[in-house]
Amino acid sequence: MWFFYAISLPLTLIGVVYTLLYMPSRGTGWLVKVNVGSAWICALATLILVPSDVYHAMQGQHLELLRQWWRISYWYGFIAQFTILPLHQEYVDSGAFTVCGRLGSALRNNLIFYAILTAVGAFGLVLLLITGELAPANVLGFCVAASNAVGLIAGIFLMGYGLVAVPRQLWRTANIQGAQNALCHKAGLQAEKALAARKELEKAAALVQKVSATFGRRDSLRPYMDRIEAMISESGEASVFGAGDVEDGADLDYFDLEDLARLRRHVRRAIEDIQREREVYHDIVLQYLEVSDVLSNRLKRGQPFVSSTRQHQLPTMLGHIEWWWRCILRGWVYRLLALVTAGLSIAIVLAEATISPYVPNLSVFSRALHETAGNELATELLTFVSLAYPCLCAYWAIFKLGRFSFYLLVPRHTSAYSLLANAMLMSRFAPPLAFNFMAGIALPPSKSYSPGRDVTDTVFYQEFGVLMMHQPLIGWDFTTYLPVALMPYMLLLVFNVFNRVASIFTRGRSIEFDDDFETRSGAAAKGLRLLQMELDNYSAGRPLGLTITTAGRDEGRHGFAAALRSESRHWWFWKSKPQSSLLADEHSLGSSASVNRGVTQPMRVSDQRVEQTRLANGPPSSETQSAGLDSIFERLSSDKDTGIAKPGPMNVEPDQRHNDNLGGSARRWQWPRK
Repeated sequence: MWFFYAISLPLTLIGVVYTLLYMPSRGTGWLVKVNVGSAWICALATLILVPSDVYHAMQGQHLELLRQWWRISYWYGFIAQFTILPLHQEYVDSGAFTVCGRLGSALRNNLIFYAILTAVGAFGLVLLLITGELAPANVLGFCVAASNAVGLIAGIFLMGYGLVAVPRQLWRTANIQGAQNALCHKAGLQAEKALAARKELEKAAALVQKVSATFGRRDSLRPYMDRIEAMISESGEASVFGAGDVEDGADLDYFDLEDLARLRRHVRRAIEDIQREREVYHDIVLQYLEVSDVLSNRLKRGQPFVSSTRQHQLPTMLGHIEWWWRCILRGWVYRLLALVTAGLSIAIVLAEATISPYVPNLSVFSRALHETAGNELATELLTFVSLAYPCLCAYWAIFKLGRFSFYLLVPRHTSAYSLLANAMLMSRFAPPLAFNFMAGIALPPSKSYSPGRDVTDTVFYQEFGVLMMHQPLIGWDFTTYLPVALMPYMLLLVFNVFNRVASIFTRGRSIEFDDDFETRSGAAAKGLRLLQMELDNYSAGRPLGLTITTAGRDEGRHGFAAALRSESRHWWFWKSKPQSSLLADEHSLGSSASVNRGVTQPMRVSDQRVEQTRLANGPPSSETQSAGLDSIFERLSSDKDTGIAKPGPMNVEPDQRHNDNLGGSARRWQWPRK
């Protein structure tokens, strides 16, 4: 027990601390991190407590220390998900300028949530009164059972999707061409999200300017208006000023502090959205560059791996090892993991389908645990692995829901609202999944080969299961028969029945996942086009993300110039291109002159003359730079409606420079040549 705790507990704490340091956006308060970290620790504690509980139940032992830890973990998560986390979530999301104003806003925004909880509680009281079991213990048991039922319904739905999608995704990742197709689909979807977020921020900035013009210098609300304007400037998104316009019919009546608080909240959300969506898109582009590297290096057997995303290459020996790993071995490792996870998924489905005590038990995990019952460490490790996989599938499915992004964890760009929402979801799903695992997979009730050693012998059942199992409607029968629906649900997912049926009645789907790239929505084709443009931009030493910055502008000329000026401030742009070649490339974006990994390619005679003139006259003014960039875009832009500089037709001739420098495909989009 203590040896397992000595390994698992420090790893859990290190993982939580690292996530709290790596994920939150700039300016996230320490109190948010404390609440989120506490909720995460209590939710992840199930991965530590369940293995110990299962082992001691099989030995007929009941540790008082384990009982105390279960009480702390469960009741803190139970209380936090209904009080602390939702109130704190609305508090940080409020745009009010005072603490009292934020508290009042948090209470008002949670009124519907608490009204629903009150209605459910009243229904439970009536039900207990009808059945003649109205007692304080049963009232508490109904609350626990209701929470377990909600978490179990959602958990089964999400876990079922993950049990199918995780092996499928691993198998697809093993195929580098399939991974490239998936990235194209993701890029197409993410570009739409980023452009929508950009337009929303431009509209918000235009609205701020309109409202600001109505406040005089001596107006008592002027300082609050200045704080709202400063939010956009301090966030690094000042280029949106003047880029958009207020929608027709927009409400411009902002007369009091409450109205300005609403505007402040809207602006902050728009800033968080654009920064999050842009960061996700950048990550997809970097993954695409890495995939292009693998496709190129595969043709260079016997040579060290050359990466276009690293400034300094590895030593020769390490380069050869990297080549074997990324070009050969990693694909087979992913295929092996796909087969292993597929076997685990099948075993979990069989165990869930036979959870009832009236049918033969088909739980492979339960039989394996009884075989290792004499070895404490082996039992706890086996329990940990068999519990971690379904939990991983459920949480993985949550973050792949394509229509919901407010709880995504994006490195350095996760808002406080998203962190608290994530913590609330983990607190809600952890106990139901843990109890479902113990009751259906590890220790099924009353099986013939394990008389007297089932889920009822665990500390968790004695503390919480007894309270909820005897409740009407949502008690033991509900917990027993609901998981049976997992098998037909997964079969429908395997054969893609839901999407096929939905496509008959509607063009879209009410629920879609980000990895469903085998659709005809056009996202993959659009993503391929954007990624090829990003590849060309990167080969020329220009920053990533110009495609999503310029494509959403109504006036492409100003959008492209402003985008290049804004994006070129990033450190990796200046680091990847020498200062002496910046102006030359600005005046020849469509030419063959390019900079790759800090090495300047030979410039044409005209480019050399431009460089000599620049060195003689000194740095150009901002107006000269803007005019030069505008003329560049006017020369390259072929779509004046969207502002996208469209690539030319597909060139079937290999581009040797592109293959040698970036390792991309021989077939690529080309800029139109004159």
